[in-house]
Amino acid sequence: MVHGVAVGSTATWSTTTVGKVLRPERRCQRLHFRRNADNKVYSDVLILARDNGELTSVTIDDVTRIKKV
Repeated sequence: MVHGVAVGSTATWSTTTVGKVLRPERRCQRLHFRRNADNKVYSDVLILARDNGELTSVTIDDVTRIKKV
């Protein structure tokens, strides 16, 4: 999986994560300051298992590229 992160207005930062996709999740974000209780923000997340057994999560959006290897 290759992730591109916008840095500033034009720069990007890319990283690669390799693992078996265990499941997708939609998580409610609770990091927003002074939001109404009914104004919830969600993010889509993939739960991955790496070769060494470690579990990790990756937040995805509409510009995330996923490749089967």
